Amino acid sequence: MVQYRKEILPITPLANLLDERRAKRRTPEAGQSDAAAEKISAVVIRLADSKDVILEVHRILGIVKVAVENLTPPSRPGVRGSLVIQERVTELLDIEALLSDPQRRNTLTTALVAAGVEN
Repeated sequence: MVQYRKEILPITPLANLLDERRAKRRTPEAGQSDAAAEKISAVVIRLADSKDVILEVHRILGIVKVAVENLTPPSRPGVRGSLVIQERVTELLDIEALLSDPQRRNTLTTALVAAGVEN
């Protein structure tokens, strides 16, 4: 839970909403201290219905403005497509689709109820 703009919101791990394709989940990077490994990187997203959602992510590499044209087709549910940003293949997520999927939405709803927030 975290306070954001006078509201208490749950932090939902993005990994809980997006299907994992790796055979083995990510682990803390070599040489990283325990404190750094436990640090949470989070992104606040304002949904179309003006609700805020906080997603925990592995790490934030930067913030860039890009033209979203010529996306490669999505490779899995919840992804709009892929593009290259700063020489890295990057998936553009469809957050609304991820959160509208009843099975995935249940993860967020459980967190909201635990936080005492009504949907």
